[in-house]
Amino acid sequence: PAPPKVDIPKPAATEFKIPDAPKFDLPKIDALKMPDMKAFSLPKVDIPAMPKFDTPKFDMPSAPAVPKISAPAAPKIDENLEPQEVRDARAAEKNAAFKNAQAEVKEAEKIANVAKNKAQALKKEAKQAKGEACVTRPGGKILCLRGLGIGY
Repeated sequence: PAPPKVDIPKPAATEFKIPDAPKFDLPKIDALKMPDMKAFSLPKVDIPAMPKFDTPKFDMPSAPAVPKISAPAAPKIDENLEPQEVRDARAAEKNAAFKNAQAEVKEAEKIANVAKNKAQALKKEAKQAKGEACVTRPGGKILCLRGLGIGY
């Protein structure tokens, strides 16, 4: 079934007029009149013309010539050289001597480290013994006032 038709009356367009704003006159005020002043003129001063001089000219150097790069010449081999095997053997011998010297240096460093550690341990013991000796001295451990020639 079709829905029933319902007629709704349209409201009449209402007219709204903006009321005229009330009119009023402002009183006329004569503004202060500025006295007529002639244009202010500066006194004329003769300024001398700037002296003319020529700016110095500098000669710009030309760009340096680009050097030509060529491949290095092959090294000349002396024909009086010893055979390759002899030179290789000499290089191996020198390398072995270097390795032996390097091993001796490592051994000496180990011995030096042992001696250094021993000296540090003795230093700690001496410091502790000095602290114990200074306990009864005037000033205690901090100042430790003692006579000359005591030995610590």
